[in-house]
Amino acid sequence: MDGAAAHRPSHSTARPGHLPGGHAVVMFDETGFPKTGKASVGVARPYCGALGKVDNCQVGVLAAYASCHGCALLDKRLFIPEGEVE
Repeated sequence: MDGAAAHRPSHSTARPGHLPGGHAVVMFDETGFPKTGKASVGVARPYCGALGKVDNCQVGVLAAYASCHGCALLDKRLFIPEGEVE
């Protein structure tokens, strides 16, 4: 398994127009935002999917709603690594 495949979510996703029976889903995803320098809060060296490697990035956790009628962002949070907050 290559590096990118090892970090893909193990759950399946459905596109809003293709949900069976008109049901809705709530989806959770983490996304890495590449960062340089030391001025940003929460910067660490995890795997960053946007770069395809381990490097400095912030990680955001996102919650979204999707149904056959549309989709919406429900919430977003910045992941703070251990040791970052005293």
